[in-house]
Amino acid sequence: DAPLGQLPYLTVDGEKMPQSIAFARMLARRFNMAGSNELEQTRTDVVVDTISDLQNSYYLKVFKATEKKDEVIAKFLSEDALVHLERIETILGLYGNEGFSVGNSLKWSDLHLFDVTSIILTLKADILDKFPKIKAIRKTVESNEKVAAYLKSRPETSF
Repeated sequence: DAPLGQLPYLTVDGEKMPQSIAFARMLARRFNMAGSNELEQTRTDVVVDTISDLQNSYYLKVFKATEKKDEVIAKFLSEDALVHLERIETILGLYGNEGFSVGNSLKWSDLHLFDVTSIILTLKADILDKFPKIKAIRKTVESNEKVAAYLKSRPETSF
């Protein structure tokens, strides 16, 4: 029943919308989390795409691994993850301010960063120690009143 035969999808006005980044971007615009002008929106998209590179690497290498999973995880953490985290840290230095990925307010890129790094942290709890900008954004997101309430009440899942 999913439009592309996969999850997630979002139903909006009776229409099923596939592709999570596309509908996240739509929701960000709807709830004023995409950026206040065209340049800020583009910067936010750049940050999201850079984070998505890490997410896609995780899915392709770790999540899909069927054999020698411990070795695959170790290699991912020591190579791919670090390269992507360094790129994210760099782009945050260009566009962000203390605790925000773009500008001075919470954007959907901050939420995306929190989500993707939460998965990576389950593999190695100290992997972000050398990435202070990423850690600052995580702190901003988890201290947001609405996010904190959600995190406190959400069900435990393996994903």
